[in-house]
Amino acid sequence: MLFYLDIAYYICTLTTKKKTFKKSQIHMATFYVIYANSIDTFYAGSCLDFEAQLEGHQKNHFKKGYTSEATDWNPFFVIDDIPIDTARRIEKHVKKVKSREYFESLKNDPKIAEQLKEEFQTRSSR
Repeated sequence: MLFYLDIAYYICTLTTKKKTFKKSQIHMATFYVIYANSIDTFYAGSCLDFEAQLEGHQKNHFKKGYTSEATDWNPFFVIDDIPIDTARRIEKHVKKVKSREYFESLKNDPKIAEQLKEEFQTRSSR
């Protein structure tokens, strides 16, 4: 019974105007790097729904966007289940670096993903 009360309290606090839970603690996101073989290029991004976002890139949903040049986008590197603000910070960092070697090192060295998550996680999620 206590479990159900905890869930009810959690739902109530989410629906009220109290800021008990921060948005970043509720919405888990994905940082991703995708690759298009036809134009031999990478794209880094972040989103709340990776499958829908990838489908959008593949179907040219973003008409004026960078990824509209190709339809063969495939996942190259993914970090799942991180707070949205952390995903956005990682995206900003990776876009500043913007290097093929860096993208390849992300994929080849699993330690880098953990370092990125640790370095860019928000104070509220630590």
